[in-house]
Amino acid sequence: MLRLSLILCLMAVSALVMPAAADQVDDHINDLLNGTLTDRSKSAIYLGNIYDERAVDALIGALNDRSSIVRSNAAASLGRLGDERAVLPLIEALKDQDSFVRSAAAKALGEIGDEEAIDPLINSLRDENSRVRSTATDALEMMGQVISEDWLKTLDDWVKEGAAFARQGEHQ
Repeated sequence: MLRLSLILCLMAVSALVMPAAADQVDDHINDLLNGTLTDRSKSAIYLGNIYDERAVDALIGALNDRSSIVRSNAAASLGRLGDERAVLPLIEALKDQDSFVRSAAAKALGEIGDEEAIDPLINSLRDENSRVRSTATDALEMMGQVISEDWLKTLDDWVKEGAAFARQGEHQ
């Protein structure tokens, strides 16, 4: 009898807690869409630490936020969630103007591990930012792709030559 009472009590408590958790998700989604920069940034992180299908769509939308901090946090959270719906938006985020967003997107794609991201990640090995190149290398390795040191050295030389060529063009 005591065991049955305990079970019924636990069921009642869990019924009370579940709507609160759902309300928290709704609150964070609302903050992600409409809050201050701090609210949007915190919500992007929070939503990546739970799994709720609504969070995935909201985080995908946040990849277009006006703040690079929010976009970067959203990309990182999408990687933690591992939902394949985020692959194409994260591939687009590899083209973001902010290197932190590109780096977070590369890492997220590695965590998700969808083969569709391999070629875009290989293209990110040519990124002007060394952090993005390093993260793309790590992401490809997470996906089982082998990147040799010789190939990376050649790629680094290519990036340096491209940067020098661009600088040369600025002075003409």
